[in-house]
Amino acid sequence: MPHEFNPHWAFEENENGLLKIATGEKNIITRRQELPKAFYRDGAIYITKTEVIKNGSLYGESIAYIENNPQFYVNIDTIEDWEKAEKLLTLMKL
Repeated sequence: MPHEFNPHWAFEENENGLLKIATGEKNIITRRQELPKAFYRDGAIYITKTEVIKNGSLYGESIAYIENNPQFYVNIDTIEDWEKAEKLLTLMKL
């Protein structure tokens, strides 16, 4: 996840209409180099047991991950995403 979207730099509104750190911490991490590595769910792949799904979730007690290379990855949700994928395929000559 890019550092500007790290949850330690995300804020939410408190009861007074001011901002608080979304992670609940009192002090913000000021240096990008000190931010912990963070990940986001892109929805590309889900592998789970049927019992987990029957219980109303996609996630079990542990979550693993695969890092996608953004150079070769397109999550298609819009026509613009589709066009980006077509351009990528053309560039890769597939």
